[in-house]
Amino acid sequence: RLRFNLQLYRENREDFLRQTVAHEVAHLVAHQLFGPRIQPHGEEWQLIMRGVYELPPNRCHSYEVQRRTVNRFIYLCACPDGEFPFSPQRHAL
Repeated sequence: RLRFNLQLYRENREDFLRQTVAHEVAHLVAHQLFGPRIQPHGEEWQLIMRGVYELPPNRCHSYEVQRRTVNRFIYLCACPDGEFPFSPQRHAL
């Protein structure tokens, strides 16, 4: 199953479709052809990137990425270290 970052797609459509989608599909193809024990960006994946897509086997993108604001919930207690920041995910539990 492949999942893609919608914001990166919106901001980098042409390169995202050409490079990022190929990058992720190459992982699926490499896994199917060579099995689950290969390295994620190993020679099998690189072979598919070069041979099938005719693209450089770049491991990382160079898109500008804005850091998102992280909300924290502060839990207070009477103990010496009385403040504990929780992420929204942890707070929801």
